[in-house]
Amino acid sequence: MKQKDLQDSAKRAALGKLSGLVGIVCNVGLAGSKLAVGKLAGSMSITADGLNNLSDAASSIVTLTGFKLAEKPADKEHPYGHARFEYLASLTVSVVYRIRAGKKFGGEGASSGGSRIFSSVHDCPDCIDSGKSRDDDL
Repeated sequence: MKQKDLQDSAKRAALGKLSGLVGIVCNVGLAGSKLAVGKLAGSMSITADGLNNLSDAASSIVTLTGFKLAEKPADKEHPYGHARFEYLASLTVSVVYRIRAGKKFGGEGASSGGSRIFSSVHDCPDCIDSGKSRDDDL
């Protein structure tokens, strides 16, 4: 799609809604298959990855909702339209991802800066197989 096409709000909304729908369908499908395989294999990691895909689907729902709200025409209370919903949806998704990333890497979400990656050798996948500490290479 050309840059000038993205300036057209109708085309941008259609593309945004399409990407939201594709994200929802793909992530729900992935989540279902990973949850099923995780359950059958008794694998906690595959099950957790399936739950991660469900949260990605939720982000796609926020994106889709943002584009649907943004395409509403101007009205008496909003004479310039509702286009800012697109930006609010993007901001919401980015904040959620930032919080999730901080928690995933051992921090306290957005406030931690993700400074603590692994707390011990048991949390370090490369160290588990080799039997050495992550500090041995320093």
